[in-house]
Amino acid sequence: MIQAPPSGPPPAAVRRRRRILTGPLFSWAALLGVLAGAGIGYGIQASRAADPVPPLIGDSPEIRYAAPDVRPFVLPAEQDDKVRRDGDLRELLLPVPDGGIEYSAYHGGDNWLSLPEYLASVKNNISAMSQLFGDNWRRTAARSWVQPNRVLVNVTLHQFGDGAPSAGRWIESDLAYDQRSGASPGQDPAIPGTGSGRLTVFPRDTAPGNSAPYSARAAAWRGDIYMAVWFYAPSPIDEAQALETARQQAARL
Repeated sequence: MIQAPPSGPPPAAVRRRRRILTGPLFSWAALLGVLAGAGIGYGIQASRAADPVPPLIGDSPEIRYAAPDVRPFVLPAEQDDKVRRDGDLRELLLPVPDGGIEYSAYHGGDNWLSLPEYLASVKNNISAMSQLFGDNWRRTAARSWVQPNRVLVNVTLHQFGDGAPSAGRWIESDLAYDQRSGASPGQDPAIPGTGSGRLTVFPRDTAPGNSAPYSARAAAWRGDIYMAVWFYAPSPIDEAQALETARQQAARL
């Protein structure tokens, strides 16, 4: 006799078997759905016509080459600033003017100024040495002479290895020195032919025994060279004459 199924929830063993079988079925169904979707999408893309790829760059200009007998233009050495400045720096020094007497005690007679020689001529030599090394100092050329009116002129050309930034910073240092010395930076006349070059006239030095209490300094820079022209005199400095000397020296750089 066929028995009726028992009423109530199935036994625990039956429920456990159902969970074991149901989990994999759902997983396989999900996987088949993903694969079917990918296959349909690939089929749609494959049936479409290929779109043309846009060009990477536009039309390039035509390349033209010079004729074999055409030589490139090259500046003559006297007009090429880099060639002139990389040569003998002493050739850029202003020559001793007519009537002047060269004063070689400052630079030893060869117109080169070594680092110890230069530091011996400045007051705060420790700070100057630190600044020179920090700015990649390369070399210094110098020339001095005494003019008929007893004015001592001292020209120095400092050349730096990293070019204009270092040479230009020395102008900023000049302004700071001028302020400490009681001069009026920015009020003194500019050197003709230069962008930032100026002539600074300092107050009279009242120290006893000073045979040249009046002084002035013309400073400018061009390229990798910082130029300083100092004037020392027993009487007030002739500004017009000092400016002309500085202009002539700046024009040689």
